[in-house]
Amino acid sequence: VEEEDLSPGRSSLVVSNVIQQLSHGSSSEQRDGSGAWGENREMMLVLKNDTLTLMDPLDHTLLHRQPIINIRVWGVGCNNGRD
Repeated sequence: VEEEDLSPGRSSLVVSNVIQQLSHGSSSEQRDGSGAWGENREMMLVLKNDTLTLMDPLDHTLLHRQPIINIRVWGVGCNNGRD
């Protein structure tokens, strides 16, 4: 994503398009052996104190950890600008 695409009034549409592209995983670069971005892979999400942690449920390998205060949520709707 180019910096100028993240200007006020455009950023929501740009981020929505990126989320849709990543979630559909249409290109071979976005796929691993189990599907698009870990599709069908079991993971464990742990909320403890002020941190959200993503772990492998079998061996408890840390996949990702992030303080809740740093998490931003973007929703993807039906492309009509109101969802």
